[in-house]
Amino acid sequence: MNAEGLPAADGRRVASEIFTLSAGLTGDLGKYWTFDYSPSWRKYSARAMMDSDDLSASLKGMIPLPDMGLQFAEIYSQSTPTLVETGQQTKQESWTTSLNTAYRFSPGIQLQASGGMNERYTDIAPDMRTWNANVALNLAFSPRFSLNVGPSFSYNEIKNAADLYDEGYQAEVSWKPTDKITLAFTLGRQYSYSKSSAGINLSNPILNFMIGYQPFETTTLTFSAARTTMPSYFGDQVTDTSRWSVILNQRLLGRFYLNASYAPYDNSYTAIDLVTPAGRVDSVKSYNVSLSTQLFGRISFAATYTLTKNDSNVSGFTFSTTQYGVQLGCNY
Repeated sequence: MNAEGLPAADGRRVASEIFTLSAGLTGDLGKYWTFDYSPSWRKYSARAMMDSDDLSASLKGMIPLPDMGLQFAEIYSQSTPTLVETGQQTKQESWTTSLNTAYRFSPGIQLQASGGMNERYTDIAPDMRTWNANVALNLAFSPRFSLNVGPSFSYNEIKNAADLYDEGYQAEVSWKPTDKITLAFTLGRQYSYSKSSAGINLSNPILNFMIGYQPFETTTLTFSAARTTMPSYFGDQVTDTSRWSVILNQRLLGRFYLNASYAPYDNSYTAIDLVTPAGRVDSVKSYNVSLSTQLFGRISFAATYTLTKNDSNVSGFTFSTTQYGVQLGCNY
């Protein structure tokens, strides 16, 4: 893969060839449990960029119970991505533990609950541990229309910074008016509280919308929009993100698969105390195109193109990168 405009740690924008080698091993542990192990090695021709040895591993499974199921997942990842938020490569490790269950009172009424913990460790931002829990009542009025309502909670432990906790209340509607159209939207409110002595409380709307259109079996067009608030990589701030995207999936000539997307978003950084100065704002535009196919049953081939542009009101975070290349894979 070739890339131009990559943001380096010293503030320069560099061009580089990127060589990536990935492997993967997936297996079953009995009837209900699976594991996955996927290491990868990435090398840059530009000396200003940092080569990386990345890794992802997971253990997932479930315990079937009468009228309900208990699902568990443990996921570990180690990576060095180039992030818009930090404006450079960011080495990070994360652990994610999740537990989900659902109890069915009747064919149309189900109680869902989930909880988990996520730990994130980086080399340029405060380490953070997040605890979260959600409870929701799902009402299926028909096979085409359902309503999901309930609260959500999270607590963020941030190293060397004030902790942050959130509570949210939302309602999600899913509707399939025709066989070709799918609609979903979520409305609610999220409240954020800082434990700093100089902390301030925030209140933001929860807004999500998605419409999917499948005019033909081989064509899918999806539009989505969302507004979310979450802790940033900088311990004394949260990010308020407004985004929308358009995604096209199209099968061509029976064996080629085209995926094209445009996904702009705006990030506003809000201080959660009265000491930190306001206000970084980023405006990001992202274009992605890939054309893939399967060769000889086991070999996959893809040509990819990605353009990412960020305009920021803070010096050092504005950049534009272009990446294009090919990917080869083999499955056994």
